[in-house]
Amino acid sequence: MIDKLSLSIRSYSRIQEQHAHSYCQLIFPIHGQIDIEISGNKQTIGPKRLAIISNNEFHRFSAHENARFLVADLPALQPKVAE
Repeated sequence: MIDKLSLSIRSYSRIQEQHAHSYCQLIFPIHGQIDIEISGNKQTIGPKRLAIISNNEFHRFSAHENARFLVADLPALQPKVAE
């Protein structure tokens, strides 16, 4: 679990990885594309698009090693109940 926003520029591997995490994540392609499957929905995401991964959402991904992505790790979003 993270408690504040964390930004990083990352690269990934052509070998498909898969996992879930307790925090939300936004993936902004800077250069190149990422093949990503989020909850069974497969897409290729490139510049001018982004991937949104909710907390505890299983996802698979792979990308060319030369591709770069701005990744924002965010605290898990909790639904707000009106009083």
